[in-house]
Amino acid sequence: MKIDVGMYVRQNYYGIGKITNSYESEGKTWFNVKFNCYEDDENHCGICEQSIGFKASHDIIDLIEVGDYVNEELVEDITGEYLRINGQSHNKHYFSKHIKSIVTKEQFESISYKVN
Repeated sequence: MKIDVGMYVRQNYYGIGKITNSYESEGKTWFNVKFNCYEDDENHCGICEQSIGFKASHDIIDLIEVGDYVNEELVEDITGEYLRINGQSHNKHYFSKHIKSIVTKEQFESISYKVN
């Protein structure tokens, strides 16, 4: 798949963001990605096309995984065209219009405090 400006990306550390531009450097394609962990539009993260844990799609719904939180609700299952969130089944393409927030399971784990 060709990765383009305007696509959404999922990266293990930063979560889900949107590609704002791309450039070539040292024989590799790099993308500037706007992640919500940055407070202003001037700050972006550079991700190389060959990065580990980097997925891209034109539709943000394709990047959601079981264990993520969408609109503050846990994604319990993804089967074909359906997501199960909080015990309810949703058509992915219809539901994508209603997404307001996503916290990936990796983001959630990175900020959680583990009690022994």
